[in-house]
Amino acid sequence: MERLSLFEERLSEHFKALSRDRAEEHVFLIEHGLLPAEIAELIRAVGTRGSAVGFRSETWLPYRLSLGVALTEFGYQYRGTGTEFWGFAERGLGAEIGLAERPEITAVFKLLSRDYNIATPLNDRWSEAFGHIAWPIRNALVSREIHSPLARLVRGSLRASSSVAFNAAFVSALREIAAGLTSKRLEAWLWDENLALAIVRALADGSVKGLQVEQTFMERLEEDLRGNQEVRRLTLAARAATQANDHAPRKFPKPLYQLLMHDDEPVGLAIRGPSLDAVQLAHVDTLTGGESRDAILSVAGRSVPFREFLSGGLIFLGRPRALPAPDINGITDISETIASLVLPSENLLFVDVESDGYQPQILSGSRLSDDAAFFELRLADADPEDWGASLFGMRANSSEGAAKLSANGILIAQKELVEFFGGATLVQSDEEISQVEGHGLWVKAQLGSVDLEVRSTTDDFLSARALPIGDWVRVETQDEPCSLHFSDGRSKQVAKLAFRPVNSFEPLRIDVSPEQLTLNDVGAGLGSLDVRAPSKLDGATVHVTLMDVQGNHISSEIYVETLPGAVGFALDSMSQIRETARRWSFSGKTATIEAKVEGLASTFRLLPARHLDWVFDESQRTWISDDGRSIKSITFDAGGNPVLPLSEGENCDLLAELLLPDVEGDQELTLGRFFVNSEHLSLTDIGAASSLRIRKNRNSVDNADGLIAASEALVAWQSGNSTSLVADGIRRRVGASVEAGIVDAICGKDWLSVERKLDLSNSGFHESLVRYSLERKLAAGNDNFDELSEEQLRVLSKLLLIEFRKVLPSVSVLVIPDGDEWPALDDAVNEAWTNLASQLKEANGTSVDGDCIVLDGQWQKAVKDAREADLMRPLARKVLPITRSIGLLQLPYLDLGFDDLISELNSRHMDVKRTGRHIPPEALRALLSLFLRPSQTVENPDWRNLLVRFASDRFTARAVRYAALRYRAVH
Repeated sequence: MERLSLFEERLSEHFKALSRDRAEEHVFLIEHGLLPAEIAELIRAVGTRGSAVGFRSETWLPYRLSLGVALTEFGYQYRGTGTEFWGFAERGLGAEIGLAERPEITAVFKLLSRDYNIATPLNDRWSEAFGHIAWPIRNALVSREIHSPLARLVRGSLRASSSVAFNAAFVSALREIAAGLTSKRLEAWLWDENLALAIVRALADGSVKGLQVEQTFMERLEEDLRGNQEVRRLTLAARAATQANDHAPRKFPKPLYQLLMHDDEPVGLAIRGPSLDAVQLAHVDTLTGGESRDAILSVAGRSVPFREFLSGGLIFLGRPRALPAPDINGITDISETIASLVLPSENLLFVDVESDGYQPQILSGSRLSDDAAFFELRLADADPEDWGASLFGMRANSSEGAAKLSANGILIAQKELVEFFGGATLVQSDEEISQVEGHGLWVKAQLGSVDLEVRSTTDDFLSARALPIGDWVRVETQDEPCSLHFSDGRSKQVAKLAFRPVNSFEPLRIDVSPEQLTLNDVGAGLGSLDVRAPSKLDGATVHVTLMDVQGNHISSEIYVETLPGAVGFALDSMSQIRETARRWSFSGKTATIEAKVEGLASTFRLLPARHLDWVFDESQRTWISDDGRSIKSITFDAGGNPVLPLSEGENCDLLAELLLPDVEGDQELTLGRFFVNSEHLSLTDIGAASSLRIRKNRNSVDNADGLIAASEALVAWQSGNSTSLVADGIRRRVGASVEAGIVDAICGKDWLSVERKLDLSNSGFHESLVRYSLERKLAAGNDNFDELSEEQLRVLSKLLLIEFRKVLPSVSVLVIPDGDEWPALDDAVNEAWTNLASQLKEANGTSVDGDCIVLDGQWQKAVKDAREADLMRPLARKVLPITRSIGLLQLPYLDLGFDDLISELNSRHMDVKRTGRHIPPEALRALLSLFLRPSQTVENPDWRNLLVRFASDRFTARAVRYAALRYRAVH
């Protein structure tokens, strides 16, 4: 008992000190300050005494802290609903706790609450139902059982929310969601809002350094959280959501020229960097693939680290006679966005701040007060001997000054001190602003430095800050009504700010795209099921069933990683649906398609077979019309020139052929029947038409096929029906060669060369990551893994795909951690191997094992490479102008429908309207349809003329092709 007495004395001193420091705040018994070895010794001592004397309260009064701490340790480790707690504690103590002794232990905890102000159970249903064990579990502060479900709950809420504000409202929302979960312990724990909020923030930050808890337990909790896979996932998701959902103006601040003055004389010119914030710097890192961190900016022989310049660094240029060109070293691909960060506006107008030092440049679109003084520096007139003579002073209210400002797009201000920006603004005027809850407001001073005070509705002071001219600043609020008071010392402006909750009334639904989808389209892999959602949701499985009128059916399940999303009928997982639709369409059947996301949404659609004006008579190889008229077929040779039909007499003994009705008409192009005339023909026996010559001329000339003939052939080959899977593979291969010829003609040989070098076989970021993880022996193939057969590797690939989708957010909000390790991906691989081992053992008793530990930064490189493959960046670089390239690069193709994609292309399209070269939206649709939905291209009677327009606009053709490839990869 001597050792137990020493523990009791030490614990008593420790908790008295904690209780004094906390004042009115509770202390938790888990904050005991003991090391792991001491905890084990304490539990043994308590168990030994319990075996000897039992657990009646009077026998434990001298050792009440020791008993409470020991049981709280079991509360921290316990995983369960509550019914098994006492058995768990008995096994740990090596002593039996009788039913009558449980109230006695509760009495000990109540004494500890009186003496040391330890935490008491919450007033919730779970604590009421499990009143005795609620004491040790409450005093565990945040039981290990809570870590994973809480992290999952927060991560799911982040995905479904447009805000990452961790506040009381967020915790309240978590509690409402937790109420529907199986475990009630999490719901009960969330009732302590202050504690829950502190822990949620710690989970999201990946650090508990900000928690007000005892140091030893803080270090212990930090280690436990760091080892928890769900917490690591949450930390990455929170960082990604913070960047993705930050509603700062999309436009970066520009760098500025600054004029250095001393004693009213110009000393020289300098460039001041744009002063990017942390989110903007992270975006630059993303745009440059991390290269911006080590890049160097050089201007006029002077250099500075690029990142230092972006943070507001200054380069002094001296007295140049012309503006020097900046040079960035260390960034492979300098986009227009990156270039804009080092290229100030060339108008050399500067505010006269009426004192020595740097005079700031006045940017186009900004405002000057009507009595402001400014300088103009005219470098063209600069004399090296008298550089200051090129500087001219003016006033905004003079005729010369007003004309100069107007010519440079600078306004003379009359009223407003500030300009507001709100990505979620409902109503805005000079006096009132109404915002969506959870979205901050941005403000920019326009006339000069402005002071801001935020006051409550009762005019109580809340906060204050200075607003430097030209900088966007976020107004931090608590989503409570307030007023914003602006002043520049001479005038004032007041705006009332209110926040409103906005609930979306748009339900989650599934749409069939296009609206007129037929069974033939599904068989050809055209169209998609678009899962619409009012906000971002976690991934879900879409169940798809195709059924004919006799009740025959075929089903597939497709996992969509985030909602909204689209399920294309061209996906590998839809192959059985496609094959069945193809067979049923031959017989003219009508079928139904049902798609549902369990418990969320469903749709049911009738799919008719396309009405055919001509029906193929296979025995005669002829076509019969509705009125019984018969016509011959025209034939295309799969092994020859697939663009031009053969003449009569040339179509004998062909290995494979495409037959169309020999009649004029667009719809007839989509009716083709493809035959393989040899039982022994394989996919490789007929190669792609490598000698195919297609020019961008409208018509065929000089042994070269014209753009119209090639486009007609592509529609025919890609829309044709095949008689077998082998035949269909050959048909698609020939169609791809015609498509490549058209791409060569309108996009250029250099484009096609780059396209052929890319691996377009993987359908997205996660698929590419699976491939890289296996090729580079990160997930299999090294000494840490057992050898697998080819079939086992295929199963592992599918399991890796599932786990990678769980771990990583979608590529658009991907955050790659620093350092050489990525534990979440190690865990994902190990989880896949565990599932593989389970499947193999159940199937045939085979045992396999693997342990993934990647320590050399290879995960970071693989993820970057997978992202590059998903973005097809080498092709994006060949799309001009750069603004269009960047815009198309960043589109969320997985979330876009076909019409959405056309809208995005049109919004980024630039040419001169009302000219012969103008590319209208219907032309964009025609070319996009040719690449993605060939049979629908002919729905516009003018489709041929629309396609020919791209012969004179190579960069728009490239933009459409790039968008088509990205869209095809994920649909």
